[in-house]
Amino acid sequence: MPVKRRVSKARNNLITPEAIELFRRGLELQKLGADEIDYDGDSIEHSPDRLEFINITKRLDWALLRIDPGDVGPLDVYPGIEPYGAELHRASIPRALELRRLLMREVRR
Repeated sequence: MPVKRRVSKARNNLITPEAIELFRRGLELQKLGADEIDYDGDSIEHSPDRLEFINITKRLDWALLRIDPGDVGPLDVYPGIEPYGAELHRASIPRALELRRLLMREVRR
């Protein structure tokens, strides 16, 4: 008897074409160093790439993936990362790693 293959509902709701494209662009910007914060005294000056990266992470994390502000997103983690920060911050790392794994799989397709 055939068995229906189940697909996670969370994956269907969160891993959208827009999320995949934003994640892909975020990875490109990370290669350029746009995820690094540069402080210049009291003012923070952001390059266009840095501003684009900030906007991508806000849209991807908060709107599409429904990650709470202060939690870790898929562009903030990598396989083998050591937990860091406050307890709630550390607790969000496994979910971010799972989202990263799902997004990376879609980017590679």
